[in-house]
Amino acid sequence: MIRSNLAVLLAERNLRISRVSADTGISRTTLTALSSNNFQGIQMDTLNQLCRYLNVRPESILHYIPYDVTVKEFVIEPDNYATIGFETNIDINPECFEITGIFHMKECYDEKENKWTMSSEFCADIWTTESDNLLARRILKQLPISFLKDIESKITRMIGERCENDIDEDDMFCTYRWDALM
Repeated sequence: MIRSNLAVLLAERNLRISRVSADTGISRTTLTALSSNNFQGIQMDTLNQLCRYLNVRPESILHYIPYDVTVKEFVIEPDNYATIGFETNIDINPECFEITGIFHMKECYDEKENKWTMSSEFCADIWTTESDNLLARRILKQLPISFLKDIESKITRMIGERCENDIDEDDMFCTYRWDALM
């Protein structure tokens, strides 16, 4: 699995995509796709320009781990527990594991802003099986922060789909606690 670390690099340098685009000639569309990990590929010239501009090596921009991790489901139980189902392909063999934890969610109407907001927290704490425990720890410990943030974004979107009210993704504030995994 390959992910871009461009968003982190830009944030560390307090740079905006529009500024990088103006300075390098790389289109904003390309930079936005790279920054949000919504890209299919990258031209070598683009990678070279970014490396020179940011004064980094290619491995600082693109991170690689030798397997894919996909969030398959997010199930909210009535007793404030939630289960996140993952699928991964380590050594070419597909494997699945689940992480269960305490989940709290609150929807609020902001009268001043005239919109709905949502805040939630997921604290991983219980494992379905010992093999899930070992597999999840092994995989999630190796994930760079940018990969874990992608997983959190996907879970946040899945939570948003379950909200009773129409809530914009920018108005969803989710906290994830993975302490039990590490």
